[in-house]
Amino acid sequence: MTCAACQAHDLSLFVGTRQVKLYRCSACRSLTALPRRSEMSLTAFHDASAYFDHPYFERRRRDVDRLDARCQDVFRRLQQVDPALSPAGTRHLDVGCDTGLFAERFAHLYGTESHGIDVNARAVALARARGIAAQHTDLAHAPHLTGFDLVTLIDVIEHVANPVQLLAEVRSRLRPNGLCYLETPNVASAIYTAGGWLSNLTGGRPESLCERVFLPEHVQYFSAAGLEAAGSAARFPMVTLTG
Repeated sequence: MTCAACQAHDLSLFVGTRQVKLYRCSACRSLTALPRRSEMSLTAFHDASAYFDHPYFERRRRDVDRLDARCQDVFRRLQQVDPALSPAGTRHLDVGCDTGLFAERFAHLYGTESHGIDVNARAVALARARGIAAQHTDLAHAPHLTGFDLVTLIDVIEHVANPVQLLAEVRSRLRPNGLCYLETPNVASAIYTAGGWLSNLTGGRPESLCERVFLPEHVQYFSAAGLEAAGSAARFPMVTLTG
């Protein structure tokens, strides 16, 4: 058994539901789903209509006001790293772009040239209809996507079979001094601590509640130390980390 974040081998069962068993790493405290799902099976899961049509995504796609606020929050955090940041005219790649709404609104607010990539065919078709240069594939199979000033990786890294490889792919697509903005669930947050305690206490019941906290498509949850370790393994330096 190997931690998906830091590659340590000392893991113990943290929580088990009907669909996923998550093991905690004693070194970095991240969670890794075992046995590991293949990249092919994860891609098929995320390319399915049932995933695209999930009510959570439908609500997110309708909430344009909240989306603008999210774009502004991302920009504010990027400015904390680079106060002189001026994104107008720069190339932006949104990994896991869904229907292109985030890339579209970010471009509207900050004048970026928007590109996207996603493994869901329906999402990519809608992104292209919005004028986003979107690709239906993953980064490993899109070597032509290079030379970006900004890559956003929001709620993606917890879904992939090999997060270190994903970070290495992202790093290779950035121009010198380019930035990647990454968001992922924080395993140290109260909701996952309480969710793990409840799931173990009740034996994973009620299933609907436990599986809503620990989603079957989330195949790892990072601690701060785990995310730093994954970045280091990908030779991708972390400039700042907040929770």
